[in-house]
Amino acid sequence: MNGIYISDWRTGASAAIAAKYLANDNVKKIAMIGAGAQGKTASVCLHQIFPVAQIAVADISSERRQTFISEMQENFQINISDAPTVESAVSGADVVVLLTTAKEPIVKKEWVAEGCVTLAMGSYQQTEDRLILGSDKIIVDSWGQAEHRGELKKLAELGKIAEKDIYAELGFIAAGRKPARTNSRERILAVLVGLGAHDVFIAGQVYKKALEEELGQTIQLD
Repeated sequence: MNGIYISDWRTGASAAIAAKYLANDNVKKIAMIGAGAQGKTASVCLHQIFPVAQIAVADISSERRQTFISEMQENFQINISDAPTVESAVSGADVVVLLTTAKEPIVKKEWVAEGCVTLAMGSYQQTEDRLILGSDKIIVDSWGQAEHRGELKKLAELGKIAEKDIYAELGFIAAGRKPARTNSRERILAVLVGLGAHDVFIAGQVYKKALEEELGQTIQLD
């Protein structure tokens, strides 16, 4: 069982679920920042939720962008547009997905449109402080993790972000225990570092399905 494969698709699904609950209804443009494996799975999953939205991919490597565009068309029949800069991808986007290994902020507040939801899914901070602190709502998958890793780590260590500043954990919104948007103009930041517990649960479901369909190999370990 390939844990990396499971984690990549769980990450993609997390982006789609977050956007489903947090984005405005009429999503026309999605900015995918990062042309790696998880950018691909996130694009596939987001396309299921917003099939008419145009996805623009930005990456520091033009070669990776072109490979991304070709593979998405060949393997999933999804048309992706090439964004030569992060700014060009983010400008006018309804959903911004940050899946890079950048260790310095690459997204400025003024690029993010009113009503946009930004999904910060990297291990480091990818947006400038002004964007984070100026968000109308901050959503996390788990505050216990978000304060130690990812987009909010530095600000949390500086005492500029605390648990009281977090609107909700995504699970509470998905479960209907807390409303998502209150108006179409809100700029929402969702910090989704990813939870290993989700991967373990999904792996359990894969294992159960494999047993039912008699797939895989039985190995005797002494």
